[in-house]
Amino acid sequence: MGFAPSPPGGVQASGATPPDAGCTNCETVLRGPVCHSCGQAVDALPVSAPAFLRAQATALLGYDNRLWRTLALLVARPGELTRAYLAGRCVPYLSPLGTYLLAAGAFFVLHTLEPFVRFTPATRAFSASLSAVTVGGDLSEEQVRLLGAAGVPLALFGERFSATATSLLPLLLLAFIALFALVSRVLFPRAAQGGLRHGVFALHFGAFFLALSSLDRALAIVGVSAIPLAVAYSVATAVYLTLAIRRVYGHSWTRQIGTAVVLLVTFYALLAAWLSTVLALAVFWALRASGTA
Repeated sequence: MGFAPSPPGGVQASGATPPDAGCTNCETVLRGPVCHSCGQAVDALPVSAPAFLRAQATALLGYDNRLWRTLALLVARPGELTRAYLAGRCVPYLSPLGTYLLAAGAFFVLHTLEPFVRFTPATRAFSASLSAVTVGGDLSEEQVRLLGAAGVPLALFGERFSATATSLLPLLLLAFIALFALVSRVLFPRAAQGGLRHGVFALHFGAFFLALSSLDRALAIVGVSAIPLAVAYSVATAVYLTLAIRRVYGHSWTRQIGTAVVLLVTFYALLAAWLSTVLALAVFWALRASGTA
């Protein structure tokens, strides 16, 4: 009585994995459900399209409880998610970068539906509002003159302004993290784990801030005015940042509050500089499109 040869890699046709099966990635002999050499799971290759989709969603979003566990800790206990990561408790939660990118992606989608940057042709005013942070100004007389001479209606310029803001939004989100980490390093030069601590803290606070901004955009979409909530956003941001600084860096309440103020003012300055850049580029591109730049 003959036997059919086993499929390559030692995996039996029935789908069971014998004790001496080799890892399909590095060919190390397996001793459990996960390869002890490269970390790949035995069932890393999905056997169907639904299984493939579930595996990709898990890898991208960590929906296997890590997403909700991460969001709960991020919101409910300011700074604790950073402490957990720095202490080596990484597996139960999404990575700091993954958490930030998820929040940034949600905010970007909601921004396309309800932009946080606005230009009003009637008043020539422009503004950017991120939760508790709002900056703005007006087109200068010279800019209005140049647009008028080029035959660019202010309504058309408003469309160019919105498109420019959307295209430069990733730059703002990246600069926010870099500047936040840099200022934290200046304020806490002797913090343990140095740049790692500042970077992780910046990513986690950025994720919370964008989550709050996403809530603001979502409420605006359903018709809830942001004006009555402005004070609540401001208080929530300031309190959250102060408590997060206390958990991550320690020090006295006076220093924590002062640090929170410095970081928030720094972000105001960054948002204002970004908005000025958006305005200048929008004017330039509008004039260029009309053939006068």
